[in-house]
Amino acid sequence: MDISIVICTRNREQSLERAIASCLKQSIAPREIIVVDDGALNDEFVSRQHNLAEKNGIKFRYIRKDENARGLTKSRNIGWRLATGEIVQFIDDDAELPEGALKLVEEVFSYDNQHQLVAVDFPIDEQSRSRAGRRIIERCYEIAGLWSLGRRFRRHYQLPKSLKEISHLQPVRFLQGGSMAIRKEALEKVGGFDENLGESAMGEDKDISIRLDKVGYIARITSLAVIHHSEPAGRVNGFQLGYETTFNYLYINSKAGELAVGEMLLIGYNLAILLATEIVFAFAGNTRFHLNQIVGLLAGVYRFILN
Repeated sequence: MDISIVICTRNREQSLERAIASCLKQSIAPREIIVVDDGALNDEFVSRQHNLAEKNGIKFRYIRKDENARGLTKSRNIGWRLATGEIVQFIDDDAELPEGALKLVEEVFSYDNQHQLVAVDFPIDEQSRSRAGRRIIERCYEIAGLWSLGRRFRRHYQLPKSLKEISHLQPVRFLQGGSMAIRKEALEKVGGFDENLGESAMGEDKDISIRLDKVGYIARITSLAVIHHSEPAGRVNGFQLGYETTFNYLYINSKAGELAVGEMLLIGYNLAILLATEIVFAFAGNTRFHLNQIVGLLAGVYRFILN
């Protein structure tokens, strides 16, 4: 079973080099590594990575996008559509695949000869999120209950009996974009990633998970974790981060069908908690960033209502 690796990148040369190196260390070599560039990587750097991959018998493809085609979902779609492997493994450009990851991916998908399993991911080990502030923010997001409208999203809550036999495979609500591996045929069935989720496409992994769940099972391989170094994100400012948080969240929810009154109230609660969290952090420090994020949160809601 051939696996293609797709890495979407933007102005992270040093991090990308580390990510590619982790792909080259796999015990089972990928068929190819496809790098889709949303910025402008140095030609010498690209040539060096190409030569390293070729020395390991791995095909290396580099695609530099036009400025008018920017956005993570567009990059992901370019990558998987160019892929020639049966499985497309996505990793972020500031992440590392642990040794043995592709071997596990191949074993799990090969075991599933009925093609019931359409996608898997790995847990993500966040290397730079040990600070108390980061933990508090994440806890607030949990309290807000984003993506808690489970009945709207999930068709499968348990794995079928045949897949339960794999001890390190567990059902999961949503895949994580930085570590997911998806059957190419499943991506073709659902039409790939939604390019209406532009720029850094917050929530795109939730959206693709919802649609993949309609054509098969999604699960998590729990025996290894992808290492994420949390380099500065493509969301370069607070406004963009806030805008994508609310607009994309509301847009993805609306795609799942008409909202009941109770669901609308729950979404209102979700957004109110997020807004309150950012107001507290605006007073606690980095005031300009959090104020911009508050404006972005409100702008995202306003734009969604207008649409």
